[in-house]
Amino acid sequence: MAVASMHLGCGPGQDNLLTSKLNVTMGKKVDLSHFERGMVVGARRAGLSNSQSAQLLGFSRTTISGVYKEWCEKRKTSSMRQSCGRKCLVDARGQRRMGRLIQADRKATLTEITTRYNRDGRVRIWRK
Repeated sequence: MAVASMHLGCGPGQDNLLTSKLNVTMGKKVDLSHFERGMVVGARRAGLSNSQSAQLLGFSRTTISGVYKEWCEKRKTSSMRQSCGRKCLVDARGQRRMGRLIQADRKATLTEITTRYNRDGRVRIWRK
């Protein structure tokens, strides 16, 4: 991953320097940090267009647009990566039940616990 440094000036003739390590990769999806998302919102709120913000920050116009749209609608900038990945097979109730099974017999093997869990439950789990 390449690391880029950027300089933000607040206006002509002003020497404000803001150095930030940006995640720059070509053709790959990279989550923006909270700081980078804040920079996108700040640039747009300062009056820069999507294209100007993209050029200044080094992100695509689509990324700039999406982050700012999310901020306008929800007043927050969060990554959607939390919803990625395999969904849990066991919900909170199932986890409590499994905890009780384990506490009932602390020396039980994984196979025994799985068998007991599957005997009574609606959702079945298995071990490969």
